[in-house]
Amino acid sequence: MPNIDGTWQDDTLSGGSGDDSIRGFSGNDSLSGGDGDDTLIGASGSDTLVGGSGDDLLDGGSQNDLLVGGDGDDTLIGDSGADTLEGGAGNDLIDGGSQDDVISGGDGDDTILGQSGGDIISGGNGDDLLDGGSQNDTLFGGAGNDTLIGGSDNDWLDGGAGDDLIIAGGYGGGSDTIVFGPGMGNDTIEGFNPSTDFLHIGGVDRDDLIFTPTADPRIWVLTIDGVPDTSLTIDFTFYWDAGVNIAELDDRVLTDTDVTPPDDPYEDPICLTAGVLVQTARGPVPAAALREGDRVQTRDAGWQPVRAVLRRWFPATELAADPSLRPVRVAAGAFGNGLPLRDMRVSLQHCFLAADPAGRHPEAIIRARHIAVTLGQADLSDDAPAQGESYVHILLDAHHLILAEGVWTETIFAGPCVLAADAVLARMLGGRRLPAMEARVRPALTRRDLRGFAGYVLGGAHEAASPSRRAA
Repeated sequence: MPNIDGTWQDDTLSGGSGDDSIRGFSGNDSLSGGDGDDTLIGASGSDTLVGGSGDDLLDGGSQNDLLVGGDGDDTLIGDSGADTLEGGAGNDLIDGGSQDDVISGGDGDDTILGQSGGDIISGGNGDDLLDGGSQNDTLFGGAGNDTLIGGSDNDWLDGGAGDDLIIAGGYGGGSDTIVFGPGMGNDTIEGFNPSTDFLHIGGVDRDDLIFTPTADPRIWVLTIDGVPDTSLTIDFTFYWDAGVNIAELDDRVLTDTDVTPPDDPYEDPICLTAGVLVQTARGPVPAAALREGDRVQTRDAGWQPVRAVLRRWFPATELAADPSLRPVRVAAGAFGNGLPLRDMRVSLQHCFLAADPAGRHPEAIIRARHIAVTLGQADLSDDAPAQGESYVHILLDAHHLILAEGVWTETIFAGPCVLAADAVLARMLGGRRLPAMEARVRPALTRRDLRGFAGYVLGGAHEAASPSRRAA
C-alpha cells in the first residue's frame, strides 16, 4: 500500500489505482483516493476527502470537513467539526462525530450515526439505519425500509417511502415530531411519549385520519381514509404502562396548517457542481471546498463572507431516471472572450449575469436552462455520469453575483419564505438570523424576454480584460 504524506500547508494529494494511504496533516487539504481500497486522513484543517471507487476509509479529523465516499462500501468519520459527509453508492458506515453535521447516505443500505450535535441526516435509497444521537436532529429516511432513532432532545423524524421503524426518545427528554402521510408505507413508532411528542400528518385533512385500537390499549393503528397500503402503528408499550385514549392521540396530531416541515437539503439539485472554481480571497477554490467564513468576490459589494454551504450528491441511477436532475454544461469560451475559463456544470435553474455592453438594456440574470434551450450557448446533459453528480449551493448575507470560472453567476436567493420555513438552513447557521433578502440581485429574464436578447453578453464576458477576472 503506497503511503502519501502531506505537509503542514494546504496540500492536494491524489492516489492512483490500487490501495493508497494518504495523510494530509495540518492545513486545508484536498485528498483523492481514486481506484482501490484507500485510507484518507485529513487530520487538522478544513479538508476535502474523496474516496472514489473501492471500499474506502475517510477520517476528516478536526475542523469543518467535506467527505465523499463514492462507490463501494465506505467508512466515513467526521470527528470534530461541523462536517458534510456523503456516502455515495454502496453500504456505508458514516459517523458524524461532534458538532452539527450534514450527512447523506446515498444509495445502498447505510448505517449513519449523528453522535453529538444538531445533525441533519438523509438516508437516501436503501434500507438504512439512522441514529441522531444527542441534541436536536433532523432525520430523513428516504426510500426503503429504514430504522430511525431520534435519541435525546427535540428531533424531527421522517421515514419517507417504505415500511419504517421509528424509535422516539420516550422519557429521554425533549419533544419529537414523527412524520407520516400518504405513500409513506406501513410504519411503526416505538418510544412515542403522548405527553411530549407529536405526529405530523401531511397532505390530508384531519377528518380523514382513523385511529383504531388493538387488544392492547397501548398499541393503536392510524390509517388514512381512502389511502390503501398506508398505516402507522403507534406502540407505547416500551414507555407507557396505562392505556391511551383517542382524545389523547388526536391532541398529538399536527397537520400542514399547524407546522411547516423542514426541507430536506438532499431533495433538489442546487447551484454549482462541486468542481467549479469560485474566486475567493485565498484564490480559486472548488465550490465543494468552500467553508463558512471564506470571502468570495462579488460584483456589487467586493469581498463578502460565505454564511453557509449546502451540498447534495445524486447517484448515477437517479440522474438516469430523471433528466431534470442532470446539469447544464457550459463549455470553456462559450460566452466569448475565452469565458468561462474552463468547462463548468450547473443546475438547470442556476443563473448567470446578462449584460448589454452598449448600455441599451439594464443588467439581468438568465437561467442555465434558457441559455441551453433558447440561446444554444450551453448543452443539456444527455448521459448520467457514472460517478454521479454533486451540487453545491452558496449562501451569503444577500443575493449576489460571484465570480466562478471567470464569469459572474448567482448565489442562493433566500427570500422571506425561505428563511421562515427552511429549518435546515437555520440550523446550519447555528441559530443566527439573517435578514430576509428583499429582492434578487438582478431581475431574471423569462423566455419571452429573450425575444429581445440581442446585444446581451453572458457572464460579463465583455469585461474579460480585467486582471481580477483573469485571477480566477
